[in-house]
Amino acid sequence: MDCEGNLLFSKEDKEESEEFHCESCDRRISKEEYYEYGGLCRYCRGAPTQRGFPSPPGFPKP
Repeated sequence: MDCEGNLLFSKEDKEESEEFHCESCDRRISKEEYYEYGGLCRYCRGAPTQRGFPSPPGFPKP
């Protein structure tokens, strides 16, 4: 903290806490998923999901 009570973060800390979101549905995704799949989450890419896990709203049930 500085003398005014503000938290101080280095540039590395800021990059570490940066959040990535799907370009289509705004779902939070990992940095790797963002760069490897063009900013799309697994639902918007149409990747198969595990059975028993809910589909996002508007998607057909498996």
